Amino acid sequence: MKYTIDREEKYAAITLHEEKLDSKIAPNLKSEFTVLNAEGMKNIILDLHDTQYVDSSGLSAILVANRLCKNAGGVLVLSSLNEQVSKIIDISHLNDTLNILPTKEEAMEAIFLNELEEDLQKEVDPEFVEDEIEGEDDWDDEDLDEDEDDEFAEEFVEAQDDEDK
Repeated sequence: MKYTIDREEKYAAITLHEEKLDSKIAPNLKSEFTVLNAEGMKNIILDLHDTQYVDSSGLSAILVANRLCKNAGGVLVLSSLNEQVSKIIDISHLNDTLNILPTKEEAMEAIFLNELEEDLQKEVDPEFVEDEIEGEDDWDDEDLDEDEDDEFAEEFVEAQDDEDK
């Protein structure tokens, strides 16, 4: 898998230098997300400017990263999606679940704003800090496990394939 990782104080930015995010690449990407999470990185930017296609395995990897970031109190932001990848995400109805921004720079700004908002919330609401420590959040997909992520991604990619025919 060809990729670069830029580690900053508040986030890690992974730029995937692959044309396809498929079953050959997705397991390695999931591993990288898991390592970053274990290192305490709660905010991740996934820059897909070189990626032309994402299959169900790739969507599953993205959903795993999204869940890891949310459970850590952070965010996953996808950036620089081309039209085909954006279409797959739209057809999969993941555009409402995932944070998607046009550029890596906008993704960085969104993470900084999210961190600022979280810091302000902690100052205003002491219970917010307790909720974060206990791992509580307001996300609807918190209970999805990895198998459900895979199944969900496969169903929508199949629907996209059917629609293309």
